[in-house]
Amino acid sequence: TGTDQSLVMAGATLLAQRGLVAIAEDSLEEFSLTDEGKAAAKGFPERKALAALKAAGGAAGFTELPKLLGKDDIRVEVKWLTKKGWCTRDAGMLAVSAKGEAALNAKGADESLVEKLAELGQATESELVAAGVDVKAALELLKGRNELLKRKKRVSRKLSLTEAGAALKSGGIEPAIEVNQLTPEILASG
Repeated sequence: TGTDQSLVMAGATLLAQRGLVAIAEDSLEEFSLTDEGKAAAKGFPERKALAALKAAGGAAGFTELPKLLGKDDIRVEVKWLTKKGWCTRDAGMLAVSAKGEAALNAKGADESLVEKLAELGQATESELVAAGVDVKAALELLKGRNELLKRKKRVSRKLSLTEAGAALKSGGIEPAIEVNQLTPEILASG
């Protein structure tokens, strides 16, 4: 709304001290994507590598992988293919595992989270869960990939009238200016 939050909270705190309102606070975490996360939303590198390996017959040697993937540095792909259990490493070969075969037709929780954040821009855990994302599983899979997500702690505050506040409201409220420092003008006006 463009209102300075510190001024709103100062007023709310004053009203709470006078017993006119109650303040309920709820801490939450808000997620958004970094530039790397936005790039990953178009396709995780290990997903692209898994599809390329499958298209190449399900296995390839480490010397063939750069040509197969069209890039020289394949460490990220190999790391995540093996970490997720999508491929096995043996004698200089990388082969698609049964888990990798299953992953060809199903997105992981980490991919779902990143795609949903790309769509929403930012969201809290409860908003992501409501959108069908398994946030806990996604965050577990994204351990070691801190460069994809930005996380911010937020505090949500709700104000409600107390009985004393409601009684004052029903009796009619007259706006008044509070003075916390005397000025020459105030002294002169009485």
